[in-house]
Amino acid sequence: MTLDVKGDGERASAYALCQNYPNPFNPATSIPYQIAGVTEVRLAVFDQLGREVARLVNEQKQPGSYTVRFDGAGLASGCISIDWRPADTWKRGSFFS
Repeated sequence: MTLDVKGDGERASAYALCQNYPNPFNPATSIPYQIAGVTEVRLAVFDQLGREVARLVNEQKQPGSYTVRFDGAGLASGCISIDWRPADTWKRGSFFS
């Protein structure tokens, strides 16, 4: 598994977890998200059994738009879940490998 997090330095107006691309992916995908204020952010990936297989982000972030590049090589194909928790927000999304 490889990971790359990049921010664009632009100020975001809302908290948003955007659609990953490409979806389905094999084996890598990019996951964009936006942060409206300085906050702790947690972004984790779970397998089909609900086990955490990767913690992509777990730190304080400045406002802006970010993209996490996730390489799921070595994980079983199928539905993967993302757990995203910025500030007091929580969202779970799914994508396919």
